Amino acid sequence: MRPMRPDTNYLKSKNSNKDLLVIKDLPLFEEGYNEKLDSFHHKAYAETLIKLVESNEPPLSIGLFGPWGTGKSTILNIVNSKVENKGFVCVYFNAWKYAGDSFRR
Repeated sequence: MRPMRPDTNYLKSKNSNKDLLVIKDLPLFEEGYNEKLDSFHHKAYAETLIKLVESNEPPLSIGLFGPWGTGKSTILNIVNSKVENKGFVCVYFNAWKYAGDSFRR
C-alpha cells in the first residue's frame, strides 16, 4: 500500500505481520497548495483570511487561534502561497521558538 501523503510511512511490526501506519504531524502546503491533500478544506479558511486582508486598510493584525493540530500552520501556508504575488508581505512569528526568551534585552 502506497502512502497518500509524503509524511506517511508504513512500518512492519516486529511482533506481528501487521503494518503500522505512522503519520507525522507536519503542516501541509509548505511547497504550494495541492487540493487533493486538503481533506479538511483549509483553503476555505485561507481564502476568507485573504478577503479580510484585501478589504481592510492597514494597519491590520490578525490572530489565528486554535488547539494544537487543527491546521493553523497549514492555513497560513496556503495564505502565504496565494498572496505572495499580490504585493502582500506575510510575517510568520513562531512563538514556540522564543517561549523561553525574555522580550526585555
